Amino acid sequence: METGSIDSSEALSRKDYPCENCGALLAFKPGAEVLACDYCGHENPIQIEPIEVTENDLDSALQDLESNHAVEHIAAIKCNSCAAEFTLAKNETAGRCPFCAVPVVVDPVQVRRLAPDAILPFKLSAKDARAATKRWLKRSWLAPEAMRRHSTADDQFKGVYLPYWTYDADTATRYQGFRGDTYTVTVGSGENRRTETRVRWTPKSGRVAQFFDDVLVPSSHSLPHKYLSRLTPWDLENQKPYADEYLAGYISEAYQVPLAEGFTEAKRIMQVAIERDVRRSIGGDRQRITRLDTHYDDTTFKHVLLPTYLSAFRWKDRLYRFVVNARTGEVQGERPTSWWKVALLVVLGLVVAAAVLAGLAAMETVEG
Repeated sequence: METGSIDSSEALSRKDYPCENCGALLAFKPGAEVLACDYCGHENPIQIEPIEVTENDLDSALQDLESNHAVEHIAAIKCNSCAAEFTLAKNETAGRCPFCAVPVVVDPVQVRRLAPDAILPFKLSAKDARAATKRWLKRSWLAPEAMRRHSTADDQFKGVYLPYWTYDADTATRYQGFRGDTYTVTVGSGENRRTETRVRWTPKSGRVAQFFDDVLVPSSHSLPHKYLSRLTPWDLENQKPYADEYLAGYISEAYQVPLAEGFTEAKRIMQVAIERDVRRSIGGDRQRITRLDTHYDDTTFKHVLLPTYLSAFRWKDRLYRFVVNARTGEVQGERPTSWWKVALLVVLGLVVAAAVLAGLAAMETVEG
């Protein structure tokens, strides 16, 4: 991905969608195939040809990205604090970085990237996501009340499409290893007589095959991977061919993980499933795998945008972030701890422990 400075007056590459009724900018309405006006309520249907989402040949793309796959140049905002690159919504000229809460202004850099192939549109509204976040915060009694009030503020809650790669592959794996069958024997005599469990190891080799469909790999470094991995599942069966209309009113992040690096991570994910198949094929009570040779055939990929709501803010000189799956309402993130509440829990714990000990002592006195 290449970047370079451009004139800040250059228009962002995404299209504007003015309201037919009042002229204000329209935004995609979560859960519907329309662009809606926040001012007069008018709705414009999204006119998109009913085409299927297509896969792209991975080997060809890696050999020559520019000639084998659509490439776009976008004017993105680059955060000087966390290095995230993203497009603001059309009607925004300034704001805060959705990933680290640092103020940003429109000073675009030119980003060359593979164009998105598919998109999973927003299903939940910001109101739905805030309600899910409120429920999530309530589950942590130790979170300070100040955080609850701050995290639900409208200006800190942004709809952001995060970039992902998906990979398909038809795999064939030859393996070598050992099958372990447990058995028991009786050894010793007299007082030393005992039963021992032993393992009989038998060499095994064979072949397993598995087709992988839409192995999902985040292509962003802007959020901790542990949060993104816990946002699953994503209903990828409902993904749609990419269209600019779905981005109207939302932020879109540029990918940071190159296509080849993403495939390396996808192979690691596949390898876990392949080893599971190999262990089943070896059988027995225990298995040892000594060699795996995996061949990947018919490998394809897609650049997919998935919908989230982000909030990031600094509280007592520390950055806290959380992210909401805008399809399911799953929430992941960080919550600061109120130390007076921790102290209260410790005191309560000591009181309970003292009461239990006192009760036990009283029972022993009565029994005595």
